[in-house]
Amino acid sequence: MKKLSSTQKVCSFYVSNMHFATMILPFVNKQIVAKTNIITFFENNFTTNIELVLSRLTITEERKKELLSLNWKDSKTIKYLNIEKMLKSKLSKRK
Repeated sequence: MKKLSSTQKVCSFYVSNMHFATMILPFVNKQIVAKTNIITFFENNFTTNIELVLSRLTITEERKKELLSLNWKDSKTIKYLNIEKMLKSKLSKRK
């Protein structure tokens, strides 16, 4: 049986890195609950901001670990040249 997969592109505008962290975490949390494969591409490193926001939330340690396991670091420009290759690789691993 063939699994269906789709790609969802999300774009958002934000004021600061901290604002972005508070906006994106509820969305990402929902996606984790739905068992969606999440692939990130960032211009900035959001690790510190995500860690700070998570330290102030009352969620389970297990969920915090799941959220922190995502790549919140910046993607180097060279990686953008290989986006299609990286996405295909990630999607093929899900099958």
